[in-house]
Amino acid sequence: MYCQQLENRYDDIIRYSRRTFTECSTRKTKTPNGPTSIANEIFTAVQEKGEVDTPNEAMVEVFAWASITTTASMVGTFLGYTILAPLMRYSVDSLSAALISYLVLPLSAHLIFRRLDADSRYADREGDWRLRSLSLVFCFIQGIFNGHVIHNIYVTGQPIPVVTPAAIAYTFANMPKEAGRNRIAQLCSSLNCALTANISIGAITGHLSPPYYFLTLGYCVAAGIVMQIIFKKVHKKTPLHTFQHAVTSLMIAVKGLFFLLFGSYAYRYDYGV
Repeated sequence: MYCQQLENRYDDIIRYSRRTFTECSTRKTKTPNGPTSIANEIFTAVQEKGEVDTPNEAMVEVFAWASITTTASMVGTFLGYTILAPLMRYSVDSLSAALISYLVLPLSAHLIFRRLDADSRYADREGDWRLRSLSLVFCFIQGIFNGHVIHNIYVTGQPIPVVTPAAIAYTFANMPKEAGRNRIAQLCSSLNCALTANISIGAITGHLSPPYYFLTLGYCVAAGIVMQIIFKKVHKKTPLHTFQHAVTSLMIAVKGLFFLLFGSYAYRYDYGV
């Protein structure tokens, strides 16, 4: 009797194991979003060419506020490049500053904004302003570290970073009705406006040079990538803080990497040391 019970129990275990194995074999597994999946998602968004239903108001809101945060980053870059340079050289090296400015702070801000945007306590106007202020602080600090990275590196000419997001915001605020939902028309109109504005200012100030053109192109490419992601993800009224901060973060990274790759090193002062 006891042996028969053991045999029956053993048969039950075998049948259960086979059924479980079959279910696991046919079930689709979900893997967490890693760097590869995020990169693939960005590449997919950039390559899309279909019609869009993103409200123009969302684009205006993103790039108008990005103009303000970019201005804050410009102030931070100036301070990191000049006044704070003698102090920062003793606290952080250029490589660490680059990692902080181009990677650590942007990713931290992205995670913070994603979490707070999902929090209903930040859904009102006061919460929105608190998140915008936090973005200003992040961009200012990123600018300081970026200024330390490019300290004593110069190029023969560079565009004013704030011009690109400001021109794009202006274009979407005055987007012709003929553009409709045409993705290519909206991208070309906004990016052409940004290119024209930057080149016109460069011509007026006499700063046009190959670095000026290439850095302008880099800013426009960064803005275009964010626009494509917004086209893919934003289809109704939703918090936009992550996109606003992404515009400025990408522009800071583009400027810093451009200086590191193509800039010339000036004479390094020892500041009395």
